Amino acid sequence: MLSSSSLLKYMWCKKNKTVNLLLLMQFIIAIIGAIWSVCANSKFTFWQKWSQGIAMVGITTPFVIIIYLFLSIYRNEKINSSQSWQLLPISSTKLYLINLFTAILNGLYLVLGQILMALVVIIPLIFDEKFRRGTGIIWHKIWSDTTTLFKDDLSIFILSILLILLFAIAIYLFVTTINFVSTLLLEQFSKNNTKFLRFFLVIILVVIAFIMGLYIIDLLSNGNFFSSTGWIEGCQANFVMLIIDAIFLSINLWLFHNYHEGR
Repeated sequence: MLSSSSLLKYMWCKKNKTVNLLLLMQFIIAIIGAIWSVCANSKFTFWQKWSQGIAMVGITTPFVIIIYLFLSIYRNEKINSSQSWQLLPISSTKLYLINLFTAILNGLYLVLGQILMALVVIIPLIFDEKFRRGTGIIWHKIWSDTTTLFKDDLSIFILSILLILLFAIAIYLFVTTINFVSTLLLEQFSKNNTKFLRFFLVIILVVIAFIMGLYIIDLLSNGNFFSSTGWIEGCQANFVMLIIDAIFLSINLWLFHNYHEGR
């Protein structure tokens, strides 16, 4: 049997190449954009010139994350639908979970890389006195409010990050569910497994899921999960999202183990 750690390491390295390429492309685009912005505005001060780098990193970050999400989901579904991967001497449950886990792990690696990138492009600003003075004021403010930060704001921040992570996992799980269910329905009720029919079926399933999603969001809103900044409401929102993830995960594992065949 193939060990889980070996498969985890292999999938991590395979998917990590895409993340490194995206980070490199983002860095190059941010630098080029910053240089173009400085050249187009000759009246910029020293601080304004060097701050264009961090501005461009901030602008490109959401686009890179969205691109990674699409590429990662596509690659995950290719692995889930691949007969070659399913022939590996490892259980289908472990294969699916490792595939999902490495995708999320690489997503976190991407965010960490973007944070480090922002720190790199901000280094030249250290030589500006106004920036150092402003940074000192901000640091003093944060330090003086440490008690409040750790009591309230930090817990809300952590819960918000956790909610975003659970939501991202839900997207992966939802796409897999749509893929598995549409494939199963076509195999059961259609002799002609046409791409058009599959596309039409996927659209119907997405619309149904979208309506259900709006209903769930409405329930959360009525429960004041999004209207309050209290940690209790944050915990409740995370718990609801965790239940949703668990339901989709259970469905996917069951379908993957019993009905889904690689191609």
